[in-house]
Amino acid sequence: MKDLDTLLQRLAGSLTLAALLAGCGGGGSATDPSSPTFYPEPEEEWELVWSDEFDGDSLDLGNWGIQEGDGTAEGIPGWGNNELQWYSADNLTVADGNLTISARQEAVESYGYTSGRIRTYQRFEFTYGRVEASVKAAPGQGLWSAFWMMPTDSPYATWAASGELDIMEVINADTENERVYGTAHYGFSWPLSQQSVGPATPVEDPSGDFHVYALEWSGNELRWYVDGVNYQTLNRDGWYTYYYAGREIGYQVGAGAAPFDVDFHLLLNLAVGGTLPGEVGDGAIPADMVVDYVRVYSCTADDPNGAGAGCNSNADRGLEPGDSDSPFTDSFDFYTDAAGTLPGRDGEERALAVNSFWNNDGALTFAEVPADDTSRGTVIDVQTTNMGNISISAVDGESTTLFGMGNNPNFWELHAAELTFDLYVDSAGTDAESSLLIRMDSGYPAVGSYALAVADLPADEWTSVSVPMNDLLAYREEGLNPLDTSEIVSFFVLQPTGAAHVQVDNIRLACGHPGDGGCGIRAPGDDGGIDLGGPPRWEGTWRVKSEASSLRVGPEPGDGSWWAIDDAGVVARACYLDDDYVFNPDGTFSNILGDETWLEAWQGVADEQCGAPVSPHDGAGEA
Repeated sequence: MKDLDTLLQRLAGSLTLAALLAGCGGGGSATDPSSPTFYPEPEEEWELVWSDEFDGDSLDLGNWGIQEGDGTAEGIPGWGNNELQWYSADNLTVADGNLTISARQEAVESYGYTSGRIRTYQRFEFTYGRVEASVKAAPGQGLWSAFWMMPTDSPYATWAASGELDIMEVINADTENERVYGTAHYGFSWPLSQQSVGPATPVEDPSGDFHVYALEWSGNELRWYVDGVNYQTLNRDGWYTYYYAGREIGYQVGAGAAPFDVDFHLLLNLAVGGTLPGEVGDGAIPADMVVDYVRVYSCTADDPNGAGAGCNSNADRGLEPGDSDSPFTDSFDFYTDAAGTLPGRDGEERALAVNSFWNNDGALTFAEVPADDTSRGTVIDVQTTNMGNISISAVDGESTTLFGMGNNPNFWELHAAELTFDLYVDSAGTDAESSLLIRMDSGYPAVGSYALAVADLPADEWTSVSVPMNDLLAYREEGLNPLDTSEIVSFFVLQPTGAAHVQVDNIRLACGHPGDGGCGIRAPGDDGGIDLGGPPRWEGTWRVKSEASSLRVGPEPGDGSWWAIDDAGVVARACYLDDDYVFNPDGTFSNILGDETWLEAWQGVADEQCGAPVSPHDGAGEA
């Protein structure tokens, strides 16, 4: 299950694109359940620490908080999944030892369905252990029963860098589209988020019988179970988090088991419609998701590393663990002791230079000088009595394309790119009430800018500074145009707003991406295309990521007459296509249109806007 509040936290100052929202009754906490613990042999391996058996006649609000509405209050209409229901407390009942979450066809606000959603947020949270629930999933096309976990207060930025663990997702139960999933979400913040997902072993009658869905979570491994069968395992090297750790550190890979090394809380909900199940079938509503119990155990083994490991006697060691995964990173030096170089045409290097194109009538001067700290080498010394700026740009004057780092107008889509540099502020020569504007431009007036308040910076010592590319892309000012990363002219601009004496060094652009080679700088004339070289070397089925990058297919290199989609088309339409691009052994190409285009309703686009390939290259042959 995923929602979008993580994305919005960064942008609005609060955030989880997975959901983190936030008496008396039945149920109990850490009581002995009537049925035996999961491992009868040896029993002492796991110790029950929390449970709700739903034995009363109402929901225990000491265990669970009820979430209501459509997610709008949290900034995520449709709960980030295009869900079609309004969550209500009226759809939750406890009776006969069970919790029932009911989906009904009834109008509330602008929604035609209601259902229920609860969580243990700020009531019960834990790190590491075994968590399980006995559940009957709701049957029917368009129903999405979920038992999952979210971090309560993650230090790892926004979803999915902050992590999400889905213990059970049953979609479209008792239909030909039935699927059962257990998933770990990790990696980068949305939209670059990663996931490891595996369909469960076939579950017989998931809506007619209770089945026990479980996750064993340690700092070394994640193991998913259905009815005691370990069907999926993910080792620690199969997940990571790449997140923004603040101005002085910038982006980094989380240590150890991050993001799965902090407290998580539990969620239960029944969604109607949404990105996974699709449309609601005739007669699917009303429907019930029934929960017999929820239990959490801790491992009694003495793990010297404190990672909750050592309790795995029921693990299937014959399972292939998920693939290892790690982020791709790259960096480009703009200035270290001297102006750097960038890739140029035909493999040649492009020289960069430091300039001042606006010195405010001589108020600003700069020089490249040896640092007082001799180990640092040469730095850029900037002095001004009132504003002005310096910039680093290519000597040839050509614009440069940055890719995989985000772009306008979708500045809110988080990408892990940053300008980093070392800064020394001379307090004696700098107005303490002024700011240092850090900028990048696509040729004035297309500017991205971020203000560093001098009062917030260390004085009279070197400090490291990171400015996320998303902050530059988000900049708006009357009379200026937004930054365009496909046409960068000035890579780094330092512009004091008052009197200042500062030095800068080690200026670079850094980026991270889940895909190998997924971000970087293109040389002039390089449109990012790949010459596939013709058949049969490139036969197979390809998917194209929804980013600002072009795809052209034709009979000759450089000939895109068979099919093409350009940068502007991808960005403007925001089409998250699930099409297949098939290169056949006989040299023919086909574009197989998928069942879904993953369009968000708020984007105001329709399926037909995603375009179609040119006939006859629109479905001939099989890969």
